[in-house]
Amino acid sequence: MQTPERLDAGADAAGAAAVLNCYALELELCKRRMLDRLRSDGVHPALVDHVAGGKMLRALLVLAAGRAVAGDVTAVIAGAEAIEMLHAASLVHDDIIDDAAERRGRKAVHTRVGEGVALVLGDYLLLTAVSVLAEIPGIPAPRLLAATTRVCVHARCCALGEVAELVATGQACTEETYLALVRAKTSSTFAAAAAVGVLLGGGSPEQVVAAERYAEALGVAFQIRDDILDLTGDSARLGKPVGNSLEHCRPLLPLVYIESNSSPVAVSEARRLARDPCRRLELLKLLEREGALARTDFVQRRYIDAALGALMALAPSPERDVLAALARYAISRDR
Repeated sequence: MQTPERLDAGADAAGAAAVLNCYALELELCKRRMLDRLRSDGVHPALVDHVAGGKMLRALLVLAAGRAVAGDVTAVIAGAEAIEMLHAASLVHDDIIDDAAERRGRKAVHTRVGEGVALVLGDYLLLTAVSVLAEIPGIPAPRLLAATTRVCVHARCCALGEVAELVATGQACTEETYLALVRAKTSSTFAAAAAVGVLLGGGSPEQVVAAERYAEALGVAFQIRDDILDLTGDSARLGKPVGNSLEHCRPLLPLVYIESNSSPVAVSEARRLARDPCRRLELLKLLEREGALARTDFVQRRYIDAALGALMALAPSPERDVLAALARYAISRDR
């Protein structure tokens, strides 16, 4: 592993993004193992392409969390492989639900193989993730069981969060409801990644709890950034259509704040603009004028501060710095 420079809390976004490369060799090995497994199982090439295009952010979280407690890199890489498969499965299912044509700059799996086949391929990834995790050699059975259990618990939480969001689609949403949905559907996979890394790395129960708290806060900030990018981003960089969540009337935090804090006139205007993808810039100006974007940024940074605070339970190390850099990257990324 390349050793990143130690980053303090004031490190800029460029430095935080650069440190993502510090596990390049381990991430490449993790991806190669995943792709080899898929090809040996004879799955459709569309699924191989889908997995190959991942940013590997959650895998990086597994690796850094595992190394932060001095874990064996071989076991932790297997855990990263399992988490990436779990995440890839969720994206296959998400694209079917949203009828999204693209993912990661490629055609979505269901547009290439049909919804039925894509649904089963997503299920295959879920089950393969669990089997990979449960069969890691050299790890005591109690730790394997604990890691597998944490993944299943968080995956169940993610599924329930997705269902709750779909049920709430198009309905008024409070900040409290929004944050509960995000903790379930997004933070759960981040928490699973951090917990798996620490458990496979041989960390203490206290370190597992600290890593999960860090990852849960990171996940909330990450999703808030996704909300902002859905309004402000560029489709070419995002690798998926901008405005997808807006089009499907998913809860977005800036719009939640408009609904709860602005005048009836502003609320009516925001609703009208949100229905027209061509008027996204006008909607952004309204959100800025009403203070919704500033409030969203404040909340996002509050969760990053919480994530960084949770890391203080881990001993100082280059790996802890990577985890801190990931937190800063979550709110500075443009894709």
